[in-house]
Amino acid sequence: SLNEMKFPNLELLSHVEARLIESRLVIKSKALCRFIVRVAHSGNVSIEWPIRDGEFFTEDRAEIVGWDLKILGRLDQVVKRLGVLVSLVQVEAELSKLTDRENLSGEHMVRALSDSRDENRLVWLTTSRAPFERLEMVMELYNSKVPGSERLSQLVWVPEFEKTSLGKLKTPKVLSPSK
Repeated sequence: SLNEMKFPNLELLSHVEARLIESRLVIKSKALCRFIVRVAHSGNVSIEWPIRDGEFFTEDRAEIVGWDLKILGRLDQVVKRLGVLVSLVQVEAELSKLTDRENLSGEHMVRALSDSRDENRLVWLTTSRAPFERLEMVMELYNSKVPGSERLSQLVWVPEFEKTSLGKLKTPKVLSPSK
């Protein structure tokens, strides 16, 4: 999020109304787009109307103080674990520092899976070719340095991550909700 990357708050313009619903940002302005056209790789076209009753309900968490807007991150990148809100982006950033320091090549991703006891458990997915014992050692080292709510519960090796058209990593099917 902008906040985690240490960017300054955004200043709301006078023609923009903003409010929060359960920390989710909702904005209203005559300058908002009216619809979004999406064209899939297959050529299929879809049109979305994101405005409801003149308001746009974002998927962003935010804080509003006066005219300042602080973006805290995407709703889908924050999970509740052991009663605490945990940013998956922040967990990935800390894990990335450690994997870089330990010279672990490959791509890494952290995802949350629903868990009846802990609300969610954090899973580290990696394409690293390092021996599994070394990866487990790095996971133990990471877990020893972070609060319990940010500890990794499981390590999963995947051959590669599929990427979106923008180059972002997609969650592997091994962790998709349908399985």
